Amino acid sequence: MKPIRKEDKNSNLYLKNFKTVGKLDEGQIVCTMADNSHPRYTFIKENEIKLLETLFNQHEENKKELSTLKDKHFKHQNRTWMFGVSALLVTASSVLSGIAPSLMTSFDMIHIPFIISSGVLIIGTVYEEVKTLSTAFKINEIQKEDYLLNNKEILNEVDIENSNHFEKVSHSDKETIASIIRKKEIALPQEQEEIEIEVFDLNNIDKLSLSTLKRLKSNITRENYLGLQIEEPEKGYARTYRK
Repeated sequence: MKPIRKEDKNSNLYLKNFKTVGKLDEGQIVCTMADNSHPRYTFIKENEIKLLETLFNQHEENKKELSTLKDKHFKHQNRTWMFGVSALLVTASSVLSGIAPSLMTSFDMIHIPFIISSGVLIIGTVYEEVKTLSTAFKINEIQKEDYLLNNKEILNEVDIENSNHFEKVSHSDKETIASIIRKKEIALPQEQEEIEIEVFDLNNIDKLSLSTLKRLKSNITRENYLGLQIEEPEKGYARTYRK
């Protein structure tokens, strides 16, 4: 995840994510740090576990910022409304007073205050809207990681061949999950290919939304509750990963 705290931005100590190249015990792990450096390490299970622990520790630090982020989000949201309404009032008053219509045909010194005030309000609205979206994104990312950690066991029961697990999940999200599974499969040495893999972790959910994880959990919970068998047509995936 991208850095949340100011001290982590552009830091070579903050791990954004990592990717594995090649097979376990043979390939490499390539890390991406907040300063965009890319240190490489041997792809062994011990290193992967340590990196996931680093991501977990970072998440715990980011969670401490959640209350502050929510306060900032509320303030920026209010300021966006304030600037937006003020801009509309200035525009409406200028139209009623005849300043705006006259500006369409000629320019006079009387127009300068209107132009300046309108410009300031528009810039203020855009700035606050950007800040509102930025804080909302950070809050959502922290909550998404927290949701995964609290529901990891059931989410990792996902079966790519069970269409009921993906009801109301977009095709692109299903493809993302299938890609995650394939990458983890490919990384396993041949003698370990039958080992049950853990699908989701803090390193691979960047492209998935919180709502997608919630939908998956809801679908899997329903299927577990009903306990019914399902026969799926061949989808082209290697095998069933969970049942």
